[in-house]
Amino acid sequence: MFVENKVAQIQLSHGLVALVDDDDYERLSGFDWIAVKQPAGFIAVRTYMNEAGQGRSINLSREVMRATDGETIKYLSDDRLDNRKSNLIVRNNSIPDPRTLPRLRKEKYDPKRKSVFIGVRWNTKRTI
Repeated sequence: MFVENKVAQIQLSHGLVALVDDDDYERLSGFDWIAVKQPAGFIAVRTYMNEAGQGRSINLSREVMRATDGETIKYLSDDRLDNRKSNLIVRNNSIPDPRTLPRLRKEKYDPKRKSVFIGVRWNTKRTI
């Protein structure tokens, strides 16, 4: 049986709202969240003081997924304010992301580069 979670909204700065699952709302609504503009769009962030008294910030997506150090959160849609669990994926940094694997060059093959992959070249000084 599939039960769809209800959606709750968390008010942000700039008059924006972040979407979260209803079961996460009570835990997350106790914090003051702000909207921060990044090149990919706005994200929801809160600030806190760590044990050393230094100011730190954490993304709403990391709080929703309870991500630990060494894990990255990926969005399935382009909306970075949609922080429902159905829109987020936790990736372990030790597993390569297929989107970051070597890419083939789009321009014509150049024999001076000696490789069709971006950022890869042959080591001509290597001896076996």
